Amino acid sequence: MLEAPGKPLPSSPDLANGALTGMLEVPELAAGVSTRWPGHKKAVADAITQMNAGVDRAGFAAKLMLDPLVDQAAKALRRWNGRVLLGAGPARHLRLGLGADDPAAGYRDLVGCLRTLVDNLSLARMFADVPGASFKKVGDDPTVYLLTVDGVSRHVPAVGKPLLDDKGRLRVALAANERAGGLLVVIGPEPLPVIQRWAKAAGEGEPAKSSADDLLSAVLAVSPERLKPLLQTTSQSMLVTGALGLDADRDPTLMVLQRKPDRYFATVRGPELEVDRRKRN
Repeated sequence: MLEAPGKPLPSSPDLANGALTGMLEVPELAAGVSTRWPGHKKAVADAITQMNAGVDRAGFAAKLMLDPLVDQAAKALRRWNGRVLLGAGPARHLRLGLGADDPAAGYRDLVGCLRTLVDNLSLARMFADVPGASFKKVGDDPTVYLLTVDGVSRHVPAVGKPLLDDKGRLRVALAANERAGGLLVVIGPEPLPVIQRWAKAAGEGEPAKSSADDLLSAVLAVSPERLKPLLQTTSQSMLVTGALGLDADRDPTLMVLQRKPDRYFATVRGPELEVDRRKRN
C-alpha cells in the first residue's frame, strides 16, 4: 500500500482503470500485464486519418480496393475501448487482449476487415509479388478464426521469427468473449489450441465488469531462475526473444493494483516467489 495523505498521488497519463484481469487468470500464460490506455481514442482517430490520407494518394484502381478495407478497419478500431492486455506463453506464442464495450460487434467488424484484406491480397497477387493468405473459421465453441499468411519469413525481423511456424508462415487466431470483455488474439506456430483454451478459461473466470476499477494487473508463472537471464540482459531484442521463449513452469502469481482516493492498494494472489523467501532467511 502506497499512501500520500493530503498530497496528490503519483500517476501516469498512460494508465487508467479497466485492466482485463480475468484474461490473465488462465492456464499456460507465462507472463502478462493489462491496463486501460486513456489515449486510445486519439490514437485511433490519428490512425484512421493516416489510412484515409494513404487511400487518397493511391491511384484510382487501388482506391477502389482500399476504400472498403479502410472503412471496415475504421469500424473495428472504433470498437476498442482502450482496455489492453499483452502476454506470452506457451513458448513462441504472443497474446493480445483488446477490450470492447460490445465484444460481439467488435469481433464481427474485425472478421469482416480481415476477410476483405485477404480478398484484396488474393487479387493483388495477380499483379504483384505479395504473400498468399487464407482466413477461415476453424471452431464453433468458441468461435475461432485463423489467419495464415505464407512466405513472410524474409519480411519479419529476427526478433519476431520465433512466432512463425516451421514453414515460415504467420498464423493468427482470433476469438471473442462477452464475459471476458473483449477480443483475444494469439500469434504463434500453433495458435488454435492456445486460443481455444484461453477463451474457455477467460469466459469462465472473473468478468470484465468486475475489474473495471483495476488500474493495473499482472501475472507471472515463471520461476525466478528462468527470469534472471532476462532481467540481466541489456539488449531489447534479446529481452523480447527471451520473453517469447517462456513457458509457465509454476502456479501463477497475480498482482492487482487499484487507485483509491488517497492511496494505491495492491493485492497479490497465488504463491510467493521463492527468491523473496531466500532474501528473508
